[in-house]
Amino acid sequence: MSPLLRWVSVIGAIAGLTVGSIGLLRQSHAADDLQSARDRFRQTTTDALEVVRLRGTAATELVGEPLSDNVLREVHSILAEIGLPPKTAQRLERHADRPATAGSIDGRMVRRYTLHLNAIDPARLGVFLARWAELQPRWTPTSVRLAAQRPARNHIGPPPFDATIDLATVFLPSDTMSEALADEPP
Repeated sequence: MSPLLRWVSVIGAIAGLTVGSIGLLRQSHAADDLQSARDRFRQTTTDALEVVRLRGTAATELVGEPLSDNVLREVHSILAEIGLPPKTAQRLERHADRPATAGSIDGRMVRRYTLHLNAIDPARLGVFLARWAELQPRWTPTSVRLAAQRPARNHIGPPPFDATIDLATVFLPSDTMSEALADEPP
């Protein structure tokens, strides 16, 4: 065999191996891309199902206006449950209702209250908030601010705090619900 033919054979073999390995490398990347796409599809499907589930629960929780009497009654009930007198709730301030989102056309409104609790220790405040979340899932604490009180001379334990809790809920006003029902075809 001539040396030129040998070199051509060796170069051809090297080229064949190189092209073959490039093909295997591309196939490996394609398999990784396919698995990544499958994972993203599963996650997107799971997320979409969660959105549908949450939309269904939100629709049932948004109907009707929340009443301030119920909020204060629940605050007093939870305070009594954790061993604090109703006077711990120093005051409950209602803020003006506002649209849930700027330019909102669906009629959803946000109602906010500011609850002032007097002389509550951090542990009981935590229990209050946990119990509130269980009993009043419609009302979300959006902020909690604490101001330390000067403890009495005979006070034992952590100093008491004055707590200011902002509560908010989203709702559809009754008139919006009536209009929506009137617009439905018979």
